[in-house]
This record gives sequence, structure tokens and C-alpha cells, in this order.
Amino acid sequence: MCWDIRSAFVAGSSKLEYHLFAFFAYLGAMIWTATFILLGSLLGESWKRLAGEYSTELAAGILILLAAGLVCVVYFWRKRRKTERP
Repeated sequence: MCWDIRSAFVAGSSKLEYHLFAFFAYLGAMIWTATFILLGSLLGESWKRLAGEYSTELAAGILILLAAGLVCVVYFWRKRRKTERP
């Protein structure tokens, strides 16, 4: 949700025409949706088996992604604080 607001703000401040912004926004949404529909149809019922076999690896991957996201948030927050102070 936050990225949607930011992309709309950037598009508006750069005076990007609405029809061009809408084209890319809907194209991205369709690609994102198609990816998950394709994954769901390819994996089907085997998703439960794969999730059970690789639950430890999935949990580790999710923790790594969350930690990386936290590092990015802290980095940009600190960078922003430094530029706001005189």
C-alpha cells in the first residue's frame, strides 16, 4: 500500500500523464496477479507437501527477508534524519 501511494505521488509530481501511469500500474498488477495464479496452478496440491518438506528453509528465508527489510528501513530512516537536521 505504501509503495502505491509513493508511486502515485512521484507520477503526479513528475507530471506523468494519467493514462500512461494507469497503463503501467495496471500492467504491473496483471503481471503480479498472473505470476501467483501460474504458481498456484503449477504447484496445485503439491504446495502443501513442499511447504511441509521445506518449512525450516521457508522460515529461514522469511526471516532473512524481514531482517533485510528492517536494515533498509533503518538505513533510510537514519539517512533521512541526518539530512533534516541543520
